[in-house]
Amino acid sequence: MSKNDYTTNKIYFTIKDIKDFTTKYDSYFLKLPEVYATSSYIYKELKYYNIKLDFIVGVLKEQKFNEIMDEFCKLNTKNEVSRATYKYKKQKDEVMFKWINSYE
Repeated sequence: MSKNDYTTNKIYFTIKDIKDFTTKYDSYFLKLPEVYATSSYIYKELKYYNIKLDFIVGVLKEQKFNEIMDEFCKLNTKNEVSRATYKYKKQKDEVMFKWINSYE
């Protein structure tokens, strides 16, 4: 894959405990039709959760991204997600949306 073909289609946010969050919520996100995988990583001492989206389903519009995060927070009121980012990048196209939790 060349650098020009690089693609990203994901939602990501910080979490406090990777093991606890993935144990509780991986199955929730993996059931969404847009999602093909989840993962987590640590960068500069922050723990991140990634929701990798399927390009076959397509990229998200801002409204759909907000709906996914709002629904998650309504159903999981004890979660600690305060902000999330959606990023799509393929060749010269790049989109980034930000979401802030209104249920806190």
